Amino acid sequence: MTYFFLNAVFILLICGLVFESLFIYYDYKRRLIHAGWFKSLAAFCFVLIGVSLISDNLLYNHFHYWKFLICLGLFFGMLGDIFRAVCKVSTGNKSKLFNLAGIVAFVTGHLLYITTWLTIENHILIPYLIMLPVIAAPTILFILKKGKRTSKGEKILGTVYLLIVISMFSVSFSEMLVTKSNMAKQFSLGAFFFMTSDIITIGNSIAHRPHKRLRALNLLNYYAGQIIIAFCLCFDKIL
Repeated sequence: MTYFFLNAVFILLICGLVFESLFIYYDYKRRLIHAGWFKSLAAFCFVLIGVSLISDNLLYNHFHYWKFLICLGLFFGMLGDIFRAVCKVSTGNKSKLFNLAGIVAFVTGHLLYITTWLTIENHILIPYLIMLPVIAAPTILFILKKGKRTSKGEKILGTVYLLIVISMFSVSFSEMLVTKSNMAKQFSLGAFFFMTSDIITIGNSIAHRPHKRLRALNLLNYYAGQIIIAFCLCFDKIL
């Protein structure tokens, strides 16, 4: 990596962590406008880290399609963060619209990550199809059991979303088991944090008494996953 991009990534990482910490603080204090700004800035920093790492490769005429997909996934994650932040400070139909837009953006990002691995033909389909229901079935049943008062539409949306995020972890973990790839190991760790974050988010949102501390834990997991996946772009080879 060139000296310029190395410094850029380091500065962006520090800025992202500072913005993330401020977001968690203001979110805990329920100062939602401040929290929304810092949430969006943190997500933007991690997208810029991805762009910097790709740009460094392009200087040497090394274009990797999978790196583009991961960077695009980070971008849609940032959009999801922004839409969700606006949702929190909006009311009525506008709030519902931004909430839906945020979910669509997050789902798109997760699907891009899944596509990254499924486009590589390394016989991962069988372990992936075995692992997905093993993780998804008990998790979704537990969440649905806790959310007895949740509407049918919310249950369906939550189930589909959990299937997608668990699928993202399952496909990368299957790749790791089959190929022993270092990049797959790192991505699986990031995907695990993402999955844990979303399970906590959905579980806490349907709980009778949501826990503020669980919200902070969820945010730490989410940003850990985002950082780890962003730094997967440091690898020159996916396998």
